[in-house]
Amino acid sequence: MKKRSTPEKLDNDNPEWTAADIKRANSFAGLPASLLTKLRGRPTRISFRCL
Repeated sequence: MKKRSTPEKLDNDNPEWTAADIKRANSFAGLPASLLTKLRGRPTRISFRCL
């Protein structure tokens, strides 16, 4: 059963992905080797401060 979307939660700036969007997207394995090594490395500490 599909969930109904609520109009107040729809985001026109970032719409839901279509089947064509998913087909066109890159997989993790399709990324350049230099980026893969950075993404697979140890996570860095990120500070989420409000400015």
